[in-house]
Amino acid sequence: PEHAAGDESEVNKFSLVCPLHTKEPLKLFCETCDILVCWTCQLTQHKEHSFKYLEDVLQNQKVTLEELTLKMEEKRIKMQNSAKQAQDRLNELMQVRMKV
Repeated sequence: PEHAAGDESEVNKFSLVCPLHTKEPLKLFCETCDILVCWTCQLTQHKEHSFKYLEDVLQNQKVTLEELTLKMEEKRIKMQNSAKQAQDRLNELMQVRMKV
């Protein structure tokens, strides 16, 4: 996939450089090895591997985290409601017990 220069906003927040090719920025994610690589690494050590642009990986992770955060918030609300219901029921039982 082709990327315009303006599409790299998330990537440019980081100053990641390749440990093997110190002047090369890490702009690719090797899905095969699960690591960040530079263009030179992609053409050499990772030649036959599957890749994604770092920008795309970051965006996908951001979306995944946002979705998980929403699910966790929903679960937190459900748990709070359940806890309140249990406490209300406990209070009702205590009231009944005091009357006996």
